[in-house]
Amino acid sequence: MCLLLLVWAGLAAYVHFNKARILQKASVEIKAHFGADIAIGQLDVSRFRHFPSLSIQLSDVTLRDSLWRRHHHDLMNVRTVYADCSLLNSLFSGKVRIGRVFLEHGTVYFYRDSTGYSNTYVFKDRKAATRGGSPDNPPDVSLSDIKWVQDLEDKHKLFDLDIHRLDCDMDRDGRILRIGVGANITAN
Repeated sequence: MCLLLLVWAGLAAYVHFNKARILQKASVEIKAHFGADIAIGQLDVSRFRHFPSLSIQLSDVTLRDSLWRRHHHDLMNVRTVYADCSLLNSLFSGKVRIGRVFLEHGTVYFYRDSTGYSNTYVFKDRKAATRGGSPDNPPDVSLSDIKWVQDLEDKHKLFDLDIHRLDCDMDRDGRILRIGVGANITAN
């Protein structure tokens, strides 16, 4: 138990003293994986939010697809994002394993224009296609106080939801992705 606490404290200190470098590397990795631009206001370690997992807290996060200048809809604009990193799984695998991503207080805007262009291409992992083999398990996702908009301009439809709480547990079995959902949503 003491060893786990020492590792946890060491990782928290590393993140604290290397914030700028970690933010820059995260932006480059997101651009390479998804072809999207991301702006992150601040990065911190949330020490006890989801203990014993190490939670990385990102504040004022904006995600934009490559044609944002044409349609002016941020794909994601969220006040707070927490990414839980399981220390044991990360230590055994040798790379950071994100167990759950929490999005709190913001907007997610899916857009498809009259030509069929959609900003949802961002969620397709470009590197997985070039690596070959099966993709990694996606992290579980929890949304809290999120406005979810799906604007289908080509079909003249707009879906506008206020998500009070949404929990998605994801598990990949070969090519099949299983998603368990618990929700509290209001349609506008």
